[in-house]
Amino acid sequence: MNEALRRHRHAHRWTQAQTAELVSAEVRAATGRDPELDANWISRLERGAITWPARQYRSALCKVFQVAGDADLGLYPKGPRPMTSEAGPPIQSCPADLPGARRTPTSTFSFWSSSRRMSSDSPGTSSVVPCPS
Repeated sequence: MNEALRRHRHAHRWTQAQTAELVSAEVRAATGRDPELDANWISRLERGAITWPARQYRSALCKVFQVAGDADLGLYPKGPRPMTSEAGPPIQSCPADLPGARRTPTSTFSFWSSSRRMSSDSPGTSSVVPCPS
């Protein structure tokens, strides 16, 4: 979910359709072509279905919302999402001392190697601790 873009749009009191028209006009002015963006496109950006639109669209969005860069609008390339202070700390496994936490058995093959352990855990256990349900 792209809350940053949604917050910017709400701060301007624009509908998704109005935002799409403004971005389309900016792309048209910059490139000379009509991108035919609509409210559905803005909705897809806000839902996170599109995280990294083409450069001319990112540039137009930044101009329309008067921000310095893509990250200010919650836009990022495909792959792991960068963590910001606004988004909070990265999600991690629960600590082992959390009530209800259990160690899970390792499989015969792990990412590192079946014969090498990440820590001094006893055989058949993993250093990864899942969060309780």
